[in-house]
Amino acid sequence: MTGVCLGFSFPLVGFDVVPQGWLALFAFIPLLGVTLVQRRIPPGEAFAYALVAHLIAYGAAFQWVHFHPMAKTVLASVGGILFLALLGSLPWVGAAWIHQRSNPATALASWSVLVLALEHGLSHGPWALPWTVLSLTQANLPYSGLAATLGAPGLSAIVLATNSTIAYAVHRPTSRADALDRRNTEVVRFPLLALGTLATLIVIGLGLFDPPSRGNPVAESYLRLFQPGISATEWAKTGSLTKAERLLAMTRDSTNAPEPRASSHGQRDRKLAARVWPESALPPAFFRKPDSSHVHRAIHSMRVPLLTGAVRPYHDSTLPAYRRYTNDVLVFQSGDIVAEYSKRHLVPFAEHVPLVDDVPFLRFLTVPAGGVAGYVRGSASTIVEVPSAGGIRIAPLICFETILRPYTRRMAAKQPHVMLAVSQIGWWGKSSVLAQYRALTSLRAIETGLPIIVATVSGPTFTAFPNGGIQTHIRWMQAGTADVAIPDSTWTVYRSLGIWMDAAVMVALFLFVYVATSARER
Repeated sequence: MTGVCLGFSFPLVGFDVVPQGWLALFAFIPLLGVTLVQRRIPPGEAFAYALVAHLIAYGAAFQWVHFHPMAKTVLASVGGILFLALLGSLPWVGAAWIHQRSNPATALASWSVLVLALEHGLSHGPWALPWTVLSLTQANLPYSGLAATLGAPGLSAIVLATNSTIAYAVHRPTSRADALDRRNTEVVRFPLLALGTLATLIVIGLGLFDPPSRGNPVAESYLRLFQPGISATEWAKTGSLTKAERLLAMTRDSTNAPEPRASSHGQRDRKLAARVWPESALPPAFFRKPDSSHVHRAIHSMRVPLLTGAVRPYHDSTLPAYRRYTNDVLVFQSGDIVAEYSKRHLVPFAEHVPLVDDVPFLRFLTVPAGGVAGYVRGSASTIVEVPSAGGIRIAPLICFETILRPYTRRMAAKQPHVMLAVSQIGWWGKSSVLAQYRALTSLRAIETGLPIIVATVSGPTFTAFPNGGIQTHIRWMQAGTADVAIPDSTWTVYRSLGIWMDAAVMVALFLFVYVATSARER
């Protein structure tokens, strides 16, 4: 039951008529009752129960990995799901071990914090891919705006606290020994209750606080996004300039389109700040083949800056040939590159293989992404300033970087006007990956108070707003353009406090669960 409810609480295509995230608030209750409340069981037995539940949950939530056209990618992804299920079961081992030496209250509180700590680990580091975090299940619910104060860990904490307290209320022990355990906790119960009440009042106050808009000095500017609507397999052909030529044709067609007008009397007409092409729009052939000169000339003739994804050759003879590339965002002004950003977080087994430099035979696991089987990691988080329309400051992101809390917070700290991602998420077809990617991107927009505009190859191209809203500009596999104004940004508590708020949520979660489940039965 836990596995089914948890799996269907994630955003899924075909099950989104009613937000199914509510299921996560009750999903763990059966498993918690069996492993941490009703009786003390060995850690190994708790691990077995949890592993089965997580395999069922992740198999249902992430079935989209099977839709990738490359069998090697499917195999690597299935292995990744198995690994994540193993990781997800570890907090149950620790909590069961603690339960054998203490009481259910301590075990439940420890389990909650261990799960939150695991999510923290999955969200940080070079191998981060936080697709299994519980906050993803809550992204479409009415209170997701709390992430502006508590961050995504706060939403996960709500899930964990709700499950723990209800599980204890339903399955609480009645034996004499456990009753004695509860009486012993009375010594610390009231001080903890006072601290928990104070923390709750502070959280509620911050959550109800309506963050002020930071204003929008570039409100009269807009970006023109291009979505070619090309399949992922066709887009990955790096030896051809076809995709760049197609985007040039779309650009020429859009040049004659009327400019957007101001929406109210007294405002000036909006100004086109830049055109945006999606991830890897310029292949390596653009940078090294003489026959790409016609594309160079076309870009040189553009009067409006071009912001585009590109796969560039990286000249370092010490690296193997298949790894001499970077995945970049480039800004062209009159044909010259005036700003650039190289992707920092490379997707494991898609854009690089962990430890491949030390263990060369691991290269057989390499799966081409964007037509390239290995990239060089970027070294810095860079703000791109578009040299027109008042100098719009853009925080560039590439594909899955939009779902990573450390990256978006680091970019937000540099005070951009907007975050802009060029992306290609069409490898898995029109599956649940699209809904989950949008939901995670929305959480990052709420946390940072910055709008995130996502320009994709296959679709959908969309904007995630700081208030949790999402606007789709171009739908799945549609070829077209969209003129998108720079939305307002807001100040958020989480953007300012970040890691300190993560720690505060963890401590508050432990206190809440411990106090809520350690009260003596009357």
